[in-house]
Amino acid sequence: MLTAFYKGFLKQFGDLTPEEVFRSSLWYRLATLLADDSRETTGSMHLHGSGLDPNKILRVVNADGNERLQYFSQSSDLLRFIERMKPGNGEAPVPHRSKLLDELTALTLTVEEQYMARMGFKSRRQVFEESFFYRLAYHCFREFNGRKVTFHPAIEESTGEFTVTLQQGGESPIWRLVVPRQKVKGLLLTFREAFPDQREWDIHPIPLKSVLKISAKGASSLQIEPLVQLVTEGEKTKTFAREDLERFRYGDLFYVKDLGLLAQMEPPGRIEAKFSKLTKSVLKKAEVPLFLQEFMQDLQEGSHIVDATVKNLKIYSRFDRVEITPAVLKRDWCWLSARYGFGTSSISLVQVLQAKREGRRFVSLTDGWVDCEAEDFDSLNPLLNHVDPELKRDLPEQLKLSRMQLLRLKASMSRPAASAIASSRSRS
Repeated sequence: MLTAFYKGFLKQFGDLTPEEVFRSSLWYRLATLLADDSRETTGSMHLHGSGLDPNKILRVVNADGNERLQYFSQSSDLLRFIERMKPGNGEAPVPHRSKLLDELTALTLTVEEQYMARMGFKSRRQVFEESFFYRLAYHCFREFNGRKVTFHPAIEESTGEFTVTLQQGGESPIWRLVVPRQKVKGLLLTFREAFPDQREWDIHPIPLKSVLKISAKGASSLQIEPLVQLVTEGEKTKTFAREDLERFRYGDLFYVKDLGLLAQMEPPGRIEAKFSKLTKSVLKKAEVPLFLQEFMQDLQEGSHIVDATVKNLKIYSRFDRVEITPAVLKRDWCWLSARYGFGTSSISLVQVLQAKREGRRFVSLTDGWVDCEAEDFDSLNPLLNHVDPELKRDLPEQLKLSRMQLLRLKASMSRPAASAIASSRSRS
């Protein structure tokens, strides 16, 4: 009887072995996709609810307590599903399906896999066949292959979970699977290939863009808000707060609830990748010039929403002019003040030296900041020890320099920038 059954089994599949038929099926493709990098094995899943109880739905929960599957069917396939998922009592007179599958795996190990097993390791095939998704695919192949079944995607608006419901004909659903978020895109592409006439598997062809809204917050801070931008038909732009869409994020796909579509996010640029947080970020005073120094060009050239006040801020690394005013001249030394001009603003030499001495890179101006670590100021380093804190109170912008130090200061200004030296009478 068993031989006759086996021959009929082979006849059903023609020239292919049962394993080859399974590997060529949609069920196997789905298992390969969903089980990749998954740690959800049959041993880690918990089944809640009893079989063939019309008042209870069998729920499969993973080790984190998250529901992965609801099994609605109350037919005998439910009992076989339970047996294939969980080992039974070892004393049962009839061999348990889960145990038989495990024994079958052990009997079909290759020589290399047997050696790995003795060393305490498992092959990728073994890990794959122990996964929950493989066992679910095997169950569906045995129960529903060749039958008219349909898949129905849905998004749970309260949680953002992406689900697929299996239904046979026009009857009640068999099960509903919660799809891991990173696997949604691959699942949609697989179903679109398998069912080209089903429009519900489409991903919207117009991509989403990650943009930032940069605005001034107070006198010295910046607020950065991640946004998602969609250009619709007619070049109309719709913008959404990223934190509002994050619940409906599936890898690089986002479900735009207001438009009822799934769209793909473009790869983020440097600035978007750094600030792709779920909530608004506030850059404090000391962080603002560093941010502008690194990303100002991105903000100017990209499609980001930037306040005009922010766009007009500048980071100066080269001075336009220098004004030196001697106050007291002696034979070997002098008191003088020097100011570096940047547009309509200027800072004193003492401010630059103080910033360098205190480890502050930037000195603020009315329209931005001066970068004191710029190449134009490298030659000032030998003067760092000549900022006397005790003298700043009476002579806040003046330095006492020796003749050699004065020559070094003048040498540092020998560059294309305009240099205007104001003269004054010597005072003793």
